Amino acid sequence: ATGTPLRIEGLKIANNLIKRNLVEKLGTYIENGYITFPNIPELVDELNSFEYKLTSNNNVTYSAPSGKHDDEVMALAILVSKLSPSPLITTSEPYSLSINAQTGYIE
Repeated sequence: ATGTPLRIEGLKIANNLIKRNLVEKLGTYIENGYITFPNIPELVDELNSFEYKLTSNNNVTYSAPSGKHDDEVMALAILVSKLSPSPLITTSEPYSLSINAQTGYIE
């Protein structure tokens, strides 16, 4: 079967401001119900344990706690960053991400 080729772009999270913007947009989209995400235990665990800290310079930093990972949270944040700056809700249904059980890909 042929389909649309997958376009892959690299994204370097070069500084705290970029990461902060990614994480805060993700948080806004989740809190307002603009997206849902699959019930993947590792993702849910990362989202639940993800934290912010206020530095001595009053900067906010986001990360996983020591010994934990944030790869899946950041992957979801990057995915959300590709959505419109303001959600374009045309129905009462929120955006939804689901995993195809056969392929393992997001649909």
